[in-house]
Amino acid sequence: MQVKGTSPSLLVNTTLTGLAGTFSYNGVVDADPVEYGARGRATSKALDLRTLLEKNALPHTQLTAQYDLDLHGEALQTLAGSAAATLEPAARAGFHVDPSIARLPCAARVAPAAPAARQPSRPEADAARLRSRFNRECWSESRGQDVVALDGQKHQVDALTSNIGHLLWSGIVDPERAARTVERLMAPDMFSGWGVRTMSARDAGYNPIEYHNGTVWPHDTGLIAEGMRRYGFTREAATLAISIFDAAEAFAYRLPELFAGFPREETGVAVEYPSASRPQAWSAGAPLLALRTLLGLDVVDGVLHSQPHLPSQLGRLRLEGIRVRGGQQSAG
Repeated sequence: MQVKGTSPSLLVNTTLTGLAGTFSYNGVVDADPVEYGARGRATSKALDLRTLLEKNALPHTQLTAQYDLDLHGEALQTLAGSAAATLEPAARAGFHVDPSIARLPCAARVAPAAPAARQPSRPEADAARLRSRFNRECWSESRGQDVVALDGQKHQVDALTSNIGHLLWSGIVDPERAARTVERLMAPDMFSGWGVRTMSARDAGYNPIEYHNGTVWPHDTGLIAEGMRRYGFTREAATLAISIFDAAEAFAYRLPELFAGFPREETGVAVEYPSASRPQAWSAGAPLLALRTLLGLDVVDGVLHSQPHLPSQLGRLRLEGIRVRGGQQSAG
């Protein structure tokens, strides 16, 4: 491979030859950490798809073609674009090629061949760019929430799910939008009284006994409560923490993997999910995280700090023997 130039743009002129044929590329590869891409002309000669894809059911192809490449994306994992292919007539012998699919959408999931493919940057700078792009592309002003995903065409998938609470826990949410995020999570369509549903009861896909579309997962609620505390919403965080304790009591202190998302005020009991693991390790950790949330525990420079926010019904709460960097401390 002959490579000219330096990052962010590399002029590439390379030829690869193997059992599946020969592939040549001449063009530009963008390797900037914020935008990746490839533009140029590629040629394949005697390309045998059967060998390339390791599929014995395919015929031996011996394809020869020219490609105009235009791939781009915010990251290597999101490369997308088009490859306009022109097949040589001789390569068509023995099978049919539909001209209508000669121009194909492409997507790539690749990783850098070596760390030297890009100049190292400070993790804080990378995180700041990611946070900025996320808050620009994933916020839905009409719904007042972050969307659950972007589809293949970068269109927003705007279902309301508990995932937005994980965003609070991660710290990626714009502080100016945190209050609206907390408000949506605590609304009756999301908070069942036993925890946060995985999907809003107002969404078309909601089902209170469907695995990811309306059930309540204790560990999910625990992460969301801690995320609310991170942004200063201690009252709402405490409400969720107490709901985890209530659910634990309802299941005889053997919290299941998940349970049904029926409203607490309608059923009066926590309804089991038929095939849930019980007890389950993720769920067993949820009350422990809830204790941290209620006591406001953080370790700063090796010292345990506590800023409790305890609901009146809980009374006094104190933890002793908390191990911090080889020592023991107390809080509460």
